[in-house]
Amino acid sequence: MKCKTAFAISMLALAVVPAASHSRLEAALACTATQDYLHYECTVRIADTASNEAVEGLTVEVKADMPSMPMAHNIPPVTAQPTGEPGVYAFPINLDMFGNWAFSMQLSGTREDMIVEVLGLRAGEAQAGQALTEKSGDRSDEPGSDREGHHKSH
Repeated sequence: MKCKTAFAISMLALAVVPAASHSRLEAALACTATQDYLHYECTVRIADTASNEAVEGLTVEVKADMPSMPMAHNIPPVTAQPTGEPGVYAFPINLDMFGNWAFSMQLSGTREDMIVEVLGLRAGEAQAGQALTEKSGDRSDEPGSDREGHHKSH
């Protein structure tokens, strides 16, 4: 009986003590084309979703993939570097073609999370992130499309 009572008290104590939890993290990603073909300079601001406070002290590893062509492109992952602005990290990336790209950001350090942002990258345009669920009529990432996203007929 003592064992059951001790167990019940332990469980009650655990229920009363608030768990140390964090809300999810969010990313605001933006990429700007450089002078080099398909080369972008990107920044990402990482913030806590509940407080919108910037999160510092992270290691941010970024991978890029085209949702319409999974595993078709071998873009080497890059590690974003802190910019000096709280919660803002920067990284360069070289892509294979224009179109919609999913940027997977693996976050570790003071907080851990994984965030995916999708950007529709076009010739000479700066782009900001979109929700992964957003659909687009873009065809620039389809085979047979030219640099500006116009579909070529054969």
